[in-house]
Amino acid sequence: MGQLQLRLRLQLQLRLVRGAKMIVLKAQFVPNADDYTDPLLVVEKIEDGYRLSRRNKGIGPSLEITASDIDPWGRNLYFWSVYGDGFVKATDYENSRDYDAFMRVRYGCPEGPIIVAARGGSNELAIVSTVPTHTGQPYLTHGYGPSIDAVELAIPGYKATPRARANKAKRELLEQVNPINMLAEQEKQIDLLSLLVLELAEKQPESEQPGWLPAFREMVEQHASTQFKGAASALNDVAARKAQMREIQRAYFDKRGF
Repeated sequence: MGQLQLRLRLQLQLRLVRGAKMIVLKAQFVPNADDYTDPLLVVEKIEDGYRLSRRNKGIGPSLEITASDIDPWGRNLYFWSVYGDGFVKATDYENSRDYDAFMRVRYGCPEGPIIVAARGGSNELAIVSTVPTHTGQPYLTHGYGPSIDAVELAIPGYKATPRARANKAKRELLEQVNPINMLAEQEKQIDLLSLLVLELAEKQPESEQPGWLPAFREMVEQHASTQFKGAASALNDVAARKAQMREIQRAYFDKRGF
């Protein structure tokens, strides 16, 4: 029986076993760890899960992962720090579009997330590796594509869960939001409000006007974003951006499903 047939048979058996545990490789399988000189992940079986360690990529303690470490239908992501911290668990990964960059700078994790550990509704456990890996345990291969697709190989139905849909919808939303553009439109809105405040304040009796009002007007006139295209154009830009954000949010809630 060929390797592909063996993998398909293994996958079919996995779908029938409640609480099954499986490794999914998205990168190279290394049959002989002793002769391998590039950075390597080694996965070993323990009673309720797996023990992970690294070779040829700095130092750090091994990591043991069991299904009980993860919420039902949840997942944990792990990076590897070359600063000596070893495995570093991602926190609030789904809520940031720049998490990989943060981990590179803060913890020295240049590879991105190298491990995705996911749990099914019972004690099913999937360990997805994105780096060259050696293991003596059964494994599936996935290759190119999102890690959630690799998890789906080991835990059928994972992608369809409300939690997975919500995470995917949130990532798609964050990818469509440009922080620089949002700050620019926010500044325009603040400047428009400042012009309105000035107009209203200068209609008050002079005795009731604050002493800093002339300095405030000078600051707004010299530095407001409206000086380039005017207040009317700024208002149109803000309105267009708000309309775009409402459409993005509407799509997010539709995909989120709850």
